[in-house]
Amino acid sequence: MPETKLTAWERQIARLEIRGAHRASAAVEHQPDIDRDINRIRERVRKRVCCSK
Repeated sequence: MPETKLTAWERQIARLEIRGAHRASAAVEHQPDIDRDINRIRERVRKRVCCSK
């Protein structure tokens, strides 16, 4: 079965989620910077998708 390719923004979000998992294992529970970055990436993608149609 072929591997699925991730888009650039999916890779960015995955990177941030991995960073969050590392922090969570170090008992850092409140991570507003990671939440903010994920929201920023999603907003960029939303703008790109709506404007490309």
